[in-house]
Amino acid sequence: MKYPNDWHLLERDSVLHALAVDMYKGLTEKEVRQRRRAAGENTIWYVPALSLWDAVLTAVFDLAALLLIISAAAAALFDKSREAGALVVVLVIAAVLRTVTYLYAKRILEKCAREKIPTASVLRDGAICLLPASEIVPGDIIILEPGDTVPADGRVVAGEDSVVSERGITENKKTVHKFETVIETSEGSGEVPCEFRSNMLFAGSLVLSGTLRMAATACGEASLIVRKQGGIGIEAAEKLPLIEKLRIRSKTTSLVMLACVMLFTALSLFTNSHTGLSDIFLGTMAMAAASMSEFLTMIGTIMIAVSVQDAAETTGKGKRISRAVIRQPEKLEAIRNVKRVVFCGSTFFKSGRSELYAYRAEGEYAFFSAFDRTEAEDRALRELLQLAQAASAGTPNGMAYGSSPAAVPSDTESIIRRAVDSYVKKTGKTLSSSHVLYDHASSSETGAMGMEVSLIARGGDVYAVGIGSVPDVLQCCTHMETEDGTVALTDELRRTILTECASLAFSGASVAAAAIRKSPYLQLNRLPVLTQYMSFAGYVAVAQEPEKNAAKQIRNMKKAGIVPILFTQKPEADLYYCHRIGLFNKKTIRVHASMLKEELFDSLGTDGMIISFEDVGQTKLAAAYAEAMKFVMHNRVSDTDRILQDEEDAAPVTAALGRETWDSGVLAAADVGIATVRSDLRTVPETLSRSASVLVHRGAMKGVPAGFGGLDGMMRAMYAASRVFTGLQSAKSYLTASQCARLMVLLAAVLFGIPLLPAVFILIWGLLFDFAAVLMMAFVTPREQDLSADNAVSGKREVIASVIKGLLWGVLLAGLIPLLRLIGSANGIVLSAMQENAVLSGSILLSSAAAAWSGLYGCYDGKKLHIHTAGALYTAAVLLFAGVLMTAENALIGAAFCGWSALFAVIPALLLLFVSWIVRRIRRKDSGSLSDDN
Repeated sequence: MKYPNDWHLLERDSVLHALAVDMYKGLTEKEVRQRRRAAGENTIWYVPALSLWDAVLTAVFDLAALLLIISAAAAALFDKSREAGALVVVLVIAAVLRTVTYLYAKRILEKCAREKIPTASVLRDGAICLLPASEIVPGDIIILEPGDTVPADGRVVAGEDSVVSERGITENKKTVHKFETVIETSEGSGEVPCEFRSNMLFAGSLVLSGTLRMAATACGEASLIVRKQGGIGIEAAEKLPLIEKLRIRSKTTSLVMLACVMLFTALSLFTNSHTGLSDIFLGTMAMAAASMSEFLTMIGTIMIAVSVQDAAETTGKGKRISRAVIRQPEKLEAIRNVKRVVFCGSTFFKSGRSELYAYRAEGEYAFFSAFDRTEAEDRALRELLQLAQAASAGTPNGMAYGSSPAAVPSDTESIIRRAVDSYVKKTGKTLSSSHVLYDHASSSETGAMGMEVSLIARGGDVYAVGIGSVPDVLQCCTHMETEDGTVALTDELRRTILTECASLAFSGASVAAAAIRKSPYLQLNRLPVLTQYMSFAGYVAVAQEPEKNAAKQIRNMKKAGIVPILFTQKPEADLYYCHRIGLFNKKTIRVHASMLKEELFDSLGTDGMIISFEDVGQTKLAAAYAEAMKFVMHNRVSDTDRILQDEEDAAPVTAALGRETWDSGVLAAADVGIATVRSDLRTVPETLSRSASVLVHRGAMKGVPAGFGGLDGMMRAMYAASRVFTGLQSAKSYLTASQCARLMVLLAAVLFGIPLLPAVFILIWGLLFDFAAVLMMAFVTPREQDLSADNAVSGKREVIASVIKGLLWGVLLAGLIPLLRLIGSANGIVLSAMQENAVLSGSILLSSAAAAWSGLYGCYDGKKLHIHTAGALYTAAVLLFAGVLMTAENALIGAAFCGWSALFAVIPALLLLFVSWIVRRIRRKDSGSLSDDN
């Protein structure tokens, strides 16, 4: 298929004919496959991938690798060819492991970056679906609304006058207007520049206002942005503040370990150690290389990548209803430390599951139940729903009268659709649609009286049927339909109906009413006339269930000291609803947006605050939200200042949840912006996602429509950030303890003559098994997470505790051989140096596993852990290798069959677990959270 470059000169019908597409149905799947084969993928946005060579350079060539190379060279120089060869083998294995894991981590971050590629609402086979830009093909009909990014070059085929920003795409520095028209040129005037093509849209442009329908004319390499600058690159996260902190710590640790190398080597000259100077030098150099201090930044990157991936992936079997894409991993520290959350509306606590809750039909008020309704009551409800369905002028395939795609349904239409859907699912009955539609007027049209009104033929007569809010419908009614006929709608009946609806609204239900009038005109039917003196048919109330796990997540929020702040236009109803789910209570502060003062936020507690915007118009809502956010953020400090301040003195980190374009100002002002989808047919508007650190999308739960909720996704992002800090704390504590233990064992060898660990084993301990331990910590996640736990990355108390644990670990290991010698001499048994090495080596590996697991349980406050494959493999490898060392001879690392003495190898591991258990219980008792460990 040939796609010309003069689409702007063609009539709309000619464009659609050339693209062979129906404007109201779009392409079929078969046509999409054929065009994708011909045009390829729409690769306008791309994420540069890290090359294998760059990964090798980053992961391998560091101070630890340099020390290892020096150690191998020294071994060769001292005529220790076997040791030199073993050092080289360990160096290669460690380099491969680090390179593979680092590359894996970067691939995860690149995958997260690809989440920034825009999505679009596309018409396929007569249905609107949400697709990533990469799946667009020439001829696709794309629906664009304010805040959307144009996913491909295309010709406007329908829509209103819209404002679009083409900055960076064309030469237009200012916004331009786009509409469906034909550009006419005089003969010989030349080609019309792209910036003057008012009926064309170009990939990467941003729709600021208006709704358009576009036919894609150029994708991928044929698009303007790719031809001009090769496409739009999206960089994966590179500079992470958390990693920079770890890098500084790593350099400090490396200098300390090098100082220890020189100190121990010099100390050996003044002791009576029988170990040669060359062995001590090789051992100390291997210890410095095995300290893994330079690997900590790579481990941090892996942990960040794994946690970000876990947040973005949906859990199987419908356990998750949302997924959180962390677009800015550099803000993980802020996400972890959120202490205030601003919700732009109460829908973030509600799921997409709706049920018909109550109704009024034929003058009777009743709660909906599939089991206790009489046949007469069911008939009355069914007729009410059929009338309401007729008024919305909708059909099951979502097409309005005239076979053109329906606009986004109004709130009232949405309530009716959900009520009908709930009725059909609950009862198994279908609603007939035998009426003939003559005319329809939307609520915004003159004479519609704020209702959706349809003119229908039913049973040989013509009726006007309207739906809308209860107050709007009541003002058009003078009578009411009952089982016995039509009666006058008295003031008392009006008060009764309004009281019922107010009670339902406070319960969290949405209410829509219906009215009907038989047309007295045989020839002329005029809707403006028929919307007067109508008869009240009744109303339906649809209740939205709270988001799954909402109450539990709210308890976790409160436990972590997070303060909820709600922006709402319905303060009374939202206060009642949020009180039911435990978010607010009687102590919650209620204030109108016009009465905000900075002093209100100085001592704000977890009871939270409701800020009312009930008399603010929709057009002024964005400005009012932004102004209110200034008060919420009045004591905000910069990120740099927050790092320098103590946690108690720093301003609380504030997050904001939004889903509408006017929420973008609130998200931009917050420390952490969280944007959520509002419909499975609409993506997060680009104007909103640009201000967001986290995007919350729909999950995989069957039967729960998208576009509702968001609390679960927010908490999931916070759990992911908490997991990073918890994992890093575990890794740092373990590595610090392991390094201190190595120092103690080496010091004991120099001063007291216990067997010196071979350099090869020190490297296996540090470069392989310690690395495997911290990788296990990256992949093992807690079943329950506590956001209130103190998992600060840098804390003097944690460092001191890790050093003490490492010294205790080292003392236990150093005292193991003297204990064996004492028991052996009492029984007339003498162990060889190789046997002592075997026991010590096996004990080191077993105690390493004990230290790793006890560190995880301690950091997670004793809560159960979900053991992933990584944890099981690590534990199995430790047990297998320790068993081989103690039951088979291995001259390379000075190990030999040790017989009965192998039983002593488990003593340090058991003592470490016991001490960790005692310390954990003391900590939990001090914090007042002691509970049964079982």
